[in-house]
Amino acid sequence: MRLHIIRHADPDYGIDGLTALGKSQAKALAERMAAFPLTHIYTSPFGRSRETARYTSDATGIRAEDVEWLREMSDLRTEYTSDVLPNPVVIWDLPGDYLRRIGAEEKGIDSESGLFPQPLTRDRFAELSMGWYSWLKNEGIDVTERGWRTDIRLRGSDIAFFCHHGVGLALLSIILDIPVTSLWRSIWLPPASVTTILFEQYEKTKVNPRVICLGSTSHLTGSMQENNVSGLIYNTR
Repeated sequence: MRLHIIRHADPDYGIDGLTALGKSQAKALAERMAAFPLTHIYTSPFGRSRETARYTSDATGIRAEDVEWLREMSDLRTEYTSDVLPNPVVIWDLPGDYLRRIGAEEKGIDSESGLFPQPLTRDRFAELSMGWYSWLKNEGIDVTERGWRTDIRLRGSDIAFFCHHGVGLALLSIILDIPVTSLWRSIWLPPASVTTILFEQYEKTKVNPRVICLGSTSHLTGSMQENNVSGLIYNTR
């Protein structure tokens, strides 16, 4: 099984939709995704994600299903004084050294220190984790301390999650067991990018998740599309 975590195309945040460039990106993305044997399409309920998913849904004939727990984590904001950042600032926009210190000293998102807006952050991550593991269970995958066990019927299937930058990396942190602060400070998911996780089958009913593609925009052509930094607040080019 392959899981594709897809960030929405270039956004118009004012209307929670796509720009003209975003619509062009979503069309190119749909052509890429139509080449996969997709079986399900799930999307964040936010408009920019829904609109991006619609192009792939039209190209494949697969209905996109809204998933509430895939919504962006933009409500996760904390106070931080800066000449550049708005205040309060969304967590993944905090400077890298600050996130590194939080991850090292407080072991990430479960901290009780108050640097994160508790209990909001903890509750939101719990919701994301519960949603993810419930989805896995529905798809026939059981996760225990002994590893990932899967129903053999999932072999060869491709599933797409259309969501956002922050929640996409948070989901990766859960799947790969990597502190989310490390991902937020180190990885950028461009608009209309595809991150693919292969559930590698190493025994008849056992799988191991491996990232085989991270933030790919190979389906986009031209520097204006490929090097899009929309949402990246420190650099504009």
